[in-house]
Amino acid sequence: MALTTAQQSAIRSFLGYADIFRYKNPRLEGVLAPGLLSADAETLVDNILTQLAAVDAALTGTGGSPGIAQQAAGVKKLDEIEFFEGRAIRDLKRIGRMLITRLSTILGVPPYSDYYGEEGYPGDTYSADGLASGSGGNTIPMG
Repeated sequence: MALTTAQQSAIRSFLGYADIFRYKNPRLEGVLAPGLLSADAETLVDNILTQLAAVDAALTGTGGSPGIAQQAAGVKKLDEIEFFEGRAIRDLKRIGRMLITRLSTILGVPPYSDYYGEEGYPGDTYSADGLASGSGGNTIPMG
């Protein structure tokens, strides 16, 4: 039994990798190749993905009911309405990060960005003009 494409996409997301430009992540994509993981490891991965989906549902309210963030958020500042993060939210994020660490350990691939963080995709080693940093560009010297 191989991981489904939905499971592969979820793994990329939870470990903080983009679903596009997969060729940039050969270590992760190699692990996701069919037949590489044992059946036992696939079962562990499936269980972790189910638990992470439950954490997400509890945080964001996906699944029909409001999430803990919507239920327990309190007002911290009125002039700009700024919400403070309650203990339940921090605990759920901590559980999510623990599960992601387990997923990372099973797959042998380090997380790239924090799924439960606030930073988003960290980018890569390419500069704003599209050239690899420190490489002098991607031109081939002549002569």
